[in-house]
Amino acid sequence: MLLGILKRSLNYLKMDFNSFPFIDLTGINTVTQQQSGGGSVSLSNGKAFFNNPTHDDGGWLLIDGGVQSILNGQKDFDFVFKFTLAADLSKNVLFVATIGRFPIVWGISVINIGIITSDLKLRTSVQDNLGYVENVSLITLQLGQEYSYKLQKRGNNFEIFINNVSQGTITRAMNQDVNRVLLLGKTNGNSIIGCFHGLIDDCSLLLK
Repeated sequence: MLLGILKRSLNYLKMDFNSFPFIDLTGINTVTQQQSGGGSVSLSNGKAFFNNPTHDDGGWLLIDGGVQSILNGQKDFDFVFKFTLAADLSKNVLFVATIGRFPIVWGISVINIGIITSDLKLRTSVQDNLGYVENVSLITLQLGQEYSYKLQKRGNNFEIFINNVSQGTITRAMNQDVNRVLLLGKTNGNSIIGCFHGLIDDCSLLLK
């Protein structure tokens, strides 16, 4: 029984998107749907459908609360989710998820997870005002296919997994900040250009 309690206490976010409006099943975070232009986020067969087919569409989710204590830059965590690129893809860049201040604050470390559609590679970057380091996935993504993603932070090392296969490691220190939030489907910049178009499922953040 105690082991079960300890295991649950490590999970600071758990979303399976089986009902709408979406909630964090741990009860410690607030999930807010944001919308601009013609974009939207809705329920589709037990997954979150981010319907942002053009650069003028902006539908995304803002998650804050308990996650802020884990995303302060000093703690180790696993951030995991599943994603599927929509088949009618026409945008140049898609941001699947971002860990950072919102609205953006210059100089605060940001983790961006996004896709450049010209090569269909997933890119994970850690950046601040001093520059950035980036991992480009070994795998080439396919439209309409579901992938699992895990970002594993241990100290200053970040290892990226797609479908449980390591895509490589990047090393970068994150500065400490207690106000980082999690964005699904958008970067933390003011523009809605690049909002994700596709499905996201089984999103969790675990303290390690």
